Order: sequence, then C-alpha cells, then structure tokens
Amino acid sequence: MSCLSWERGNRSLVHSRRDFLRRCAFTAAAVGFGQGVENGFAQVAKKIIILPILPAAGNVKVASVDITTGPLDVSIAPNGGFCALELASGIHINAVVDLQPKPNTKPAYFGVLKFLQLTHFRHRRSPANLGPSAPGANWACAESKAKWELDGQYPFHNKTVKCAIGKKNSIDLIDDPNVPVEDKKMPYETMEVDPLDTFQSWLIWEETDDNKQPTKTNKAEQYVLARVDWAWMGTAGDQNTATNVLCPSTAYPGHGWDLRGQQAQVLRILKGSAASTPPALNKIPTANPLAWGPVC
Repeated sequence: MSCLSWERGNRSLVHSRRDFLRRCAFTAAAVGFGQGVENGFAQVAKKIIILPILPAAGNVKVASVDITTGPLDVSIAPNGGFCALELASGIHINAVVDLQPKPNTKPAYFGVLKFLQLTHFRHRRSPANLGPSAPGANWACAESKAKWELDGQYPFHNKTVKCAIGKKNSIDLIDDPNVPVEDKKMPYETMEVDPLDTFQSWLIWEETDDNKQPTKTNKAEQYVLARVDWAWMGTAGDQNTATNVLCPSTAYPGHGWDLRGQQAQVLRILKGSAASTPPALNKIPTANPLAWGPVC
C-alpha cells in the first residue's frame, strides 16, 4: 500500500493505523447514476468508482498522477558492434505529478521524484560449445535468482527530478533491454528471451515530514505513486545467411538473424494505494543477465 513509507537499509515500513490515517487523509470517490423508465417505473443503476489513495507528507499532498507509455516492439538490430535481440526503441514511461499544499500553508520543499525498476528474466542460447551447458543439452542459461531483482541501481539511471508546486513535475523512464545474438567468440544459433522478461517500474516520491530540505537528522520518506508492469519476449534464429534478414553480422560474414516469435506489452498501470509496496532493496539481489550457467 503506497501510503506506507518504504525505507531503504534498516529503515522499516510504517504500519501504525494512526500514521496510516495521517498520511492517507486524502481520498476521493465518484458516484455515477444512470436512469431509465420502463412500464412507468424508474430504473436506477448506481456505479461507485473508488479512486486510488494518493499520499501526503506534512503540508503537501499528491493531487494527481498521470502516466503515459509508448508502443512496444521487438526486433533484432546492431547494438555495440554486434547483432542483438532487443525491445526496439525501448520503453518510454512519462509521469506527471500534481503536488498541492494544504490550505493556508506555504511548504518550503516539495520533494523529489525517482524511478525504481525491478526485473525477472530468463534467457537461453545455443550452441552447446558456448558453455556452460547442462549435460546432454544444447544450450546455456541466464536467469534471475529471485522473484524480483534490482535492475541497475536506485534511482534508475541515477535520475532524480526536484519537485515544485502544481502540475510541473515530470519524469521519464527510458529503457532498452536487449541480449546479444553473437559475441567476440562466435555467432549463436539461437537466443531465447522466453518466457517473458518482466519489469516493474515504480514511481517514487521522496519528501520530508516537515517539508524542509532533507538532512542527516531530517530524512525523507519514500512514497509509491505508481507502478508500471511491462514485459517482452522473443526468439532469434541464425539463418546462416546475410541476405533478407533483420540483422546481418559484420563480425561473421554469412550469418544473420531473424525473429522466430516475439511479444511486448504494458501489462498494467497501477496508481497510489493500488500499486502496493516494493520489496526492501537490502532483501533482493541485483540482476545480472550476463551470468550464464548450465541450468535454467
């Protein structure tokens, strides 16, 4: 629940009912009515829409959160001098946050926005002499060791946006996940991102309780404003030709790769309390998609 502050290191979630009510005093609901008449009797239907609870810190409340994402596509293209199976053009998430002071207050500090990204992945590649591969198998594997792992660092790409009053607070997450289909040693026969590589992109607002600049003794709390879940998969195959393929190899003449299956989509966008809370960073490993092993 995003109204609970999420802390790094040995700082813990705040679970008390009093603190929960204090931080989450801002909620809204809308009631829609539809009315029809049949045989002289009024037919009234009621639809209740519960909006997600957005957090507040001190005298600053989150009035709204808007999230937009671009289209996703999978392809094979040159990347770093070698062909790679990739999420073409990457993913682009834009968040706009409206921050408002409580009536008759003038907060000095409105906090900052950051993204936290978690991932879970599974990749397979062949031929067997790439190593290491399982006995009798023709592939090597790289996969997550935990349900969720930190993608890079927090904040994602070390990006932080300082906030101000109003709907002026915009931050972007741009990511282009990919896996090479060749390296300095050889071209691969196949590369599989399968099943889906999944990601959770968390929009985090950091703000102090007194709306003053954070210090060693006045530390900022961390609040979840939104979460974007997205995923992609694909299989690349070496066609043993450099013509009529998506990516011909420059390192190995006569080799080139085409897609044998692909999928990419934004699975869901959750805001406020609906986004839940990410795991503590000191409880999860950092993702390493380059650690290949024999078992998947």
